[in-house]
Amino acid sequence: MRIALGGFVQESNSFSPVPGSWLHFGPGQLLRGPEMLEGFAGTRSELAGALDAARAAELEVVPLLMATTSAAAGPMRADVFAAILSELLLRLRAAGPLDGALLVLHGAMCSEDYDDATGEVLRAIRAELPPGAPLVATLDLHANVTARMISEATAIVGYHTAPHVDMYETGQRGLALLLHALRGGARPYTALRRLPMLLPAENGRTTEGPYAEVMAHAEALAQRPGVLDVSPFAVQPWLDLPDVGCSVLVTTADDAPLANALANELAAQFWQRRGRFVVALAPAA
Repeated sequence: MRIALGGFVQESNSFSPVPGSWLHFGPGQLLRGPEMLEGFAGTRSELAGALDAARAAELEVVPLLMATTSAAAGPMRADVFAAILSELLLRLRAAGPLDGALLVLHGAMCSEDYDDATGEVLRAIRAELPPGAPLVATLDLHANVTARMISEATAIVGYHTAPHVDMYETGQRGLALLLHALRGGARPYTALRRLPMLLPAENGRTTEGPYAEVMAHAEALAQRPGVLDVSPFAVQPWLDLPDVGCSVLVTTADDAPLANALANELAAQFWQRRGRFVVALAPAA
């Protein structure tokens, strides 16, 4: 089986006066084709995790394009976003017959034209894949997950750590879901629950505190029979959008009642802890 690997990553800050541009792509951050495999070999990135898992499963990998910005910036300039997405699509069309694809994304990327730039990337890639071909995405824990993303992707997985140290493992989880779909497993069903909640970043660690408890609960739910993945997302708070908030995803093996029940349970646990995310900070002066 042949799969495509690619990625397009930026974490947007609506309050930055500096738009995302070509200047934010440093050396090694815009890699094409085989350059991707060489540039990410031996790293602890999502791409490396997915690639190693694909090779272990004896899948043929077609590397497309990996674009990742070096720092957060304002919404990406429309021309830059269009150029990168166009090249990603051109490389996808030139790849020949494909059975599926995995994309490394952030989930909090905006452009001058799209509040949900991640959803637009998924829509465009989905339109080029064969009907029914699975499309899996990996996201940062600080993604602003939207219904559009869920409708375009077969499945989505997110980091489980902040500070982020499980990118490699996230790539492997994403590839495992792709492999499940490729090998005829039960269709992944994802339940999304969004919360009307933006959290301060100061108390969003997964090593201790309320978010560590939320993540521990998520990982326990992920061990239930029939569950393929569970990912809670503490969206980064520097997005000035009408549709922004924390969320949880529960993906099951085509079991909608189970996915919805567990998503409700995890969302309730997240919401009940909302007050504990607020911390008293010492004044600057």
